Amino acid sequence: LSAFGDHRPTGLNAYLREHCIQETHIVGVAYDVCVAKTALSAARLGFNTTVVKDLTASINLDYTEQITTNLCKHGVKTRYANIGRELMARLEEQRT
Repeated sequence: LSAFGDHRPTGLNAYLREHCIQETHIVGVAYDVCVAKTALSAARLGFNTTVVKDLTASINLDYTEQITTNLCKHGVKTRYANIGRELMARLEEQRT
C-alpha cells in the first residue's frame, strides 16, 4: 500500500534519487492506510517527509490521532496546507 512498494520496489525511490529529490510531501485518500505507509517508507528511506493533513482523508477516523503520533515518532512531520477550501471552491467553479 506504500507508493514505494510493500514487498516489491515500485521504482519511486530510484526515480526520486535520480532527480536529486530529498523531500517528499505526501497527500491522498486513506491517511490511515496508504498515506501513512508511504510516509513511513519515505522517512525510512531517508527522505525529509511531511504529510499534508488537510489534503488527506481517513477511512477510519478513530485511528487518526494514533497514526499521527506514530508518524511523528518516526520523524514524519505533519502540517496543513490551508488551501483545501480554496482548491475545492475552484474545482466547484470549474464544474459550473
